[in-house]
Amino acid sequence: MVAAFALLASCTRLPSAAPQQACPTDWVRSWSSDSLISVCLPSGFPRDPETSSAWMSSGDSLQPGGFVPVRTVLWVERLVYPEEWETYHSGDPWPATLRSGPTCISDCEDVDSLVVQQDTIAGVPVHVEEGSRSNRWSGRNHLFIMSWAPSAKLRIIAHGQSTRPLALDTLRAAALTLRIVP
Repeated sequence: MVAAFALLASCTRLPSAAPQQACPTDWVRSWSSDSLISVCLPSGFPRDPETSSAWMSSGDSLQPGGFVPVRTVLWVERLVYPEEWETYHSGDPWPATLRSGPTCISDCEDVDSLVVQQDTIAGVPVHVEEGSRSNRWSGRNHLFIMSWAPSAKLRIIAHGQSTRPLALDTLRAAALTLRIVP
């Protein structure tokens, strides 16, 4: 009997897609291209076909090289720690920050009105920073960065940016619906 249970347990499929969650009324669930990330968004925020996990207001698009001249965008990084973290964020602080630091090269920008707070996503503590910045490409932007570690081997960073403060609030509400495959 124990052997049969052990055999059955070994055949259990691991989750291959981010868990589904109920979305607010008039919002829709969307998945990353690899189905490891799901998020609820208002209509009009399709996933950018050029990326695996970025959603932006209709009509916006990422430019080659990752340049983002957009009005409203949410993008999410799911990084295996330490391997992918060291590849993409070596030397960057944890939790992630909006502050310019020693590792910024060409994208160093001063963020003003910086607010740091804590939140939770799926019961996991989340570090949140919100602020505003101005740059020569897209004018005044309101942005946030959220970072959390749902396990010792996984780090998540969600970035939101908009030229409209109310749209940023919507993105932040959407980010709180994120579900990630462990």
